[in-house]
Amino acid sequence: MVDTSASQAGRPLQQARQVVTALAAALGAGDRVSVWSLSTPGATRALTQGSCPRPPRVAEAARGP
Repeated sequence: MVDTSASQAGRPLQQARQVVTALAAALGAGDRVSVWSLSTPGATRALTQGSCPRPPRVAEAARGP
């Protein structure tokens, strides 16, 4: 889960994106991950469309909603 609320604007959000990007680079062929944007109840959602095994989808999620 990545906090994308307004309180994370700037450096904290950039750092969270770096963590997700590093996670995508470290995933193995059998690994699965789901990346979520956590904000207000209406804006909280899965950025990877559920659990996915493909690092490109995780890296895409790091770019944000």
